[in-house]
Amino acid sequence: EAFAVPTDVTYTATAWDRRLLGLPYTGAWLLASRILSYDYLWNEVRVKGGAYGAGFQTTRSGATRFYSYRDPRIRETVERFAGAGSWLAGAFAPNEAEMDGYVVSSVASIDAPVKARDLVRRQDGMYFSGYTLEARARVREEVVAATAEAVRELGAAVDAVAEAGCTCVFGNREIIEADADGLTVIDLLN
Repeated sequence: EAFAVPTDVTYTATAWDRRLLGLPYTGAWLLASRILSYDYLWNEVRVKGGAYGAGFQTTRSGATRFYSYRDPRIRETVERFAGAGSWLAGAFAPNEAEMDGYVVSSVASIDAPVKARDLVRRQDGMYFSGYTLEARARVREEVVAATAEAVRELGAAVDAVAEAGCTCVFGNREIIEADADGLTVIDLLN
């Protein structure tokens, strides 16, 4: 679906539930999220495509999504989302220092200091979802132990998310109508 709103750009997302693919959440997914966001999508969607930002995320609960914001393109962005898994499986070849950088930044995101309010919010979420401190520690260990090959193996799963075809766009009607083949357009203001 595409929702027409008064803006000069678009906001595009493609998502799927990773659990429907039978894939558990591991530290390698955390690394893949960071790698795709700050390498492939940064270059392809932001630098080449002109979007203000783009990324890839996957959560413990299964939500796996590509996104771009303040993006002047739709079709090219969705095509780049569709190419992410192939890039990860084939072209991703970090040297040791680059891989260490991805690992360190991923672990830092797990261990980042938080304010008391945010800590309580995280603890509430862990309690209600049944996510234990042991599971959190396991993910941290998986990030540290993950290899570039383990991340490359997620390429087919990343492609499956992009191929699921669950795309939603918010943005300028003219851009949507010119660039978003096959999307149902809904005007939110009329």
